Amino acid sequence: ILHVHGVLYFTTPTDTLAVDSKTCKQIWRHHHVEERMNAAVIRTNRGVAYANGRVFRGTVDSQLLALDAKTGEVLWQHRVGEPAVGEFFSAAPQVYQGLVLMGAAGGDWGIRGRMMAYDAVTGREVWRFYTIPRGDEPGAESWKDADSARTGGGGTWTTFTIDVSSGEVFV
Repeated sequence: ILHVHGVLYFTTPTDTLAVDSKTCKQIWRHHHVEERMNAAVIRTNRGVAYANGRVFRGTVDSQLLALDAKTGEVLWQHRVGEPAVGEFFSAAPQVYQGLVLMGAAGGDWGIRGRMMAYDAVTGREVWRFYTIPRGDEPGAESWKDADSARTGGGGTWTTFTIDVSSGEVFV
């Protein structure tokens, strides 16, 4: 649950809700209709992030959404993963310096874990970092058996921590 300017924002696997924190009256409810799913993924969501009048969340069908914090209207929605292979986005994103930071869950299904940064205004991907490096990526040389990196893992299913004094993100 996130509390901003007298409003509580919280999620279910498919819904995002805004509730007045004084009266407990629902302000809006957005229902995300899942498009494609891997039936095996864990149907959960751990919350939202807020910045500049927008609420951000991931979904179990690999979408990243930006909602208007006052109305719940979808401002943008992008598929940021592939649900058919078991990728989903259950963690509450983080917003820092105009970027929405989000990671892919699904390591149990062999996905290649990663974290990404998206422009908070447009939803355009700005950068990505793989938690299991391959080939010429930094850290790939640390794998004693490089072929084992091909089988996936390293999914992120919890929220990152940001040290705002140093600009470091802890995954």
